[in-house]
Amino acid sequence: SSSASIHAEGGCSGPPLVPILLMSDEWVSERLPVRGESRAGRRAGTGEVDMLDQQALIGATKELEPLPPTVHQLAAIASRRDWSAMEAEEVISMDPALAGKLLGLANSVASASRVEIVSIRDAVVRMGIGAALAMVTATAVSARTRLALPQYRLAEGELWRHSVSTSIAAQALPSFCSVPIPPESFTAALMHDLGKLVISRFVGGSLLKRLDRVRDDGAHTPIEAELEVLGVHHAELGGLIAEGWRLPAGIVKGIMYHHTPDEGGALVCDAVHVANVIAKQVGRDQTREDADHADGDIGPDEADGELELELCPGSLERLGMTSHTLERCSHTVADRLEQVLSAYN
Repeated sequence: SSSASIHAEGGCSGPPLVPILLMSDEWVSERLPVRGESRAGRRAGTGEVDMLDQQALIGATKELEPLPPTVHQLAAIASRRDWSAMEAEEVISMDPALAGKLLGLANSVASASRVEIVSIRDAVVRMGIGAALAMVTATAVSARTRLALPQYRLAEGELWRHSVSTSIAAQALPSFCSVPIPPESFTAALMHDLGKLVISRFVGGSLLKRLDRVRDDGAHTPIEAELEVLGVHHAELGGLIAEGWRLPAGIVKGIMYHHTPDEGGALVCDAVHVANVIAKQVGRDQTREDADHADGDIGPDEADGELELELCPGSLERLGMTSHTLERCSHTVADRLEQVLSAYN
């Protein structure tokens, strides 16, 4: 049984969004919030930067290494309702190393079938275009998401593990929901925390101490803490990263609103939000089990109070889920996680 409990919180929308134009005339850039004037300032007499200029953070979203062309081409195919497995096979086959990786992954995770998957077209048909795109994207972002992010108290490999777990949760949702889950949800779930890579490049020293104080004061959620200190949060930056990579709008939206799905107005936002909560529960349950096996104590971040995860009730309602189906989905993810991680490794 799960050690963590998932409960629904009433407020699932963030501060009002004020239109600006930054990277392009796409909808995401126009809706990125600007909260007041520049957030940069220096402490009197110290010369230390006390707050970041959010424009520096936003600009850094353009500097991440771009995704391979294969990902862009497959994403374009997946965004169409009339996609075909033959088209997907043609794109993936242009990258033999990627094609081999996809076949290996498809056979590893297709444990329900005893028939070996021997072609890319077979893999796409069996898994669906959404799962195939998520797998291809995962191979492209794996290296950068395996890095340690001490600014988020994440050891090496922990962001990668959570990202994969969230994507698995999104892929499991169709079995537990009463509405169709958009296939782009699987890739948005995988990439939902990429904005943390950008924030981690800038946050350190006195700024990190301030962020930690606000995060730990009991009065702010992690997202509210980022807004308070940085003027922007990682979900917004992640949305800009995806937009800069010219990924479909559904993926961009799912990333940007994964903490505020009531604002997103689309099922992809609800799917990524719920998948993220499930993945967090699975991760924290595993931390508790590991501590129990080692006869040790769990850290402060895993204390009972921290194990109650916030969930937007509107997302469950829109997906047609209950607390029971949510718990069943979480067990499915826990059962599949190690197998999928081993396949990627």
